[in-house]
Amino acid sequence: SIEGHPDNVAPAMLGGFVTSVIDEGQVYSVKKEIDTELAFAAFVPDFRLLTSKARAALPAMVSHKDAVYNLSRAALATAAFCDGNYALLGVATKDVLHQQYRLPLIEGGEAVFALADGALAVYISGAGPTIMAVVHKDDTEFFDRAEAALTADGPLHHFTVHRLLADNVGAVVS
Repeated sequence: SIEGHPDNVAPAMLGGFVTSVIDEGQVYSVKKEIDTELAFAAFVPDFRLLTSKARAALPAMVSHKDAVYNLSRAALATAAFCDGNYALLGVATKDVLHQQYRLPLIEGGEAVFALADGALAVYISGAGPTIMAVVHKDDTEFFDRAEAALTADGPLHHFTVHRLLADNVGAVVS
């Protein structure tokens, strides 16, 4: 109830790949374990992007065509994770509803997308400014290349990259 929506809380509590909705005050969630062969590269800048500013960048209305485009990709992303067909993630994370509007608010964001070319997927995490890439866990070359690019002078100097592995357990009380 503090968060207001389950998209952040449910995965933190349950771990894994979680989709959830609220319907008439009831939260419905489905969890699927994330393949331990996957890793996530979180490109985190040294600045904040207020959610209110990221929301203000969005158009007030979207076309039916754009809504269908994104809904079909959300379904494809879910199916790709459930089926283990990660080659589909690049297509499944394409977006026409928010990334084109929010990416200009993330200084160096386009360079991160270019750097992550070759990853299974790359996308803005939520409202941003963190940019995520999905890669194979053993793709050390990706992380080496990212580290080298981030330490060089250029548009990526204010980003750090964090190699994250899936947490399929979620919150634990000890």
